[in-house]
Amino acid sequence: MSTLLKMIAKGAAMWARIYTVGLPPDARDARRDEVDDDIWSMANDGDLVSHNRASLHMLARWAFGIPYDLVWRVEESAEARRREEEWTKESARMPKVLRVILTVVGVIAVALALIRAAEMRKVNSIKRRLWPGNPGGPF
Repeated sequence: MSTLLKMIAKGAAMWARIYTVGLPPDARDARRDEVDDDIWSMANDGDLVSHNRASLHMLARWAFGIPYDLVWRVEESAEARRREEEWTKESARMPKVLRVILTVVGVIAVALALIRAAEMRKVNSIKRRLWPGNPGGPF
């Protein structure tokens, strides 16, 4: 597994641990196990030919999944269930607005990550040209 893929996998697993904090143990542990299984499956998927492709796939899935993770969290929380009973039909539209906002945030996060990955690829290419015997550079 490449370093980038490992970093993305750890980030996705950490995200799952963050958004499940405070949930009942059964729901929390089941969700964390599900995320860990998805990460393992993606990292070991033979269809994703290269680690770069697997990294991109995992990063995109993580970023686009954030809104759904947050919505899931709200739905699992007892506090959210209590509030949902009190909401009127008008305020019931809020989760759709929240999903749209969070999806936009997720898309922006993916775009920034892709830009950063492209920058790092360019930096690594320059390092290889400047220091061919030492891919890490002079340090």
